[in-house]
Amino acid sequence: MPAALASMLILTPEDVATCLTTRRGLVEAEIAATEAEMAPLPRIFVLEDEYALALRRAEAEWLRSVVDDLRSGALWWDLSLVKGFAGP
Repeated sequence: MPAALASMLILTPEDVATCLTTRRGLVEAEIAATEAEMAPLPRIFVLEDEYALALRRAEAEWLRSVVDDLRSGALWWDLSLVKGFAGP
């Protein structure tokens, strides 16, 4: 994920929003699958899974907020802006 985020400037904000929306769907599917697997087990056996779920939920929320900002225009860029920061 960090490498993908580092490369996002070569895409349009719209394309990045699409990619991040896809990622969020995958993360949410992982969350649902993990919750289903954990449901019948005593909590003591799933504490590590709870921790992993907390991280996944935070990622899903972060993805939602970034996509919202991309779609609202609060987060944007264009290649001329990017080239100005890339050096000569």
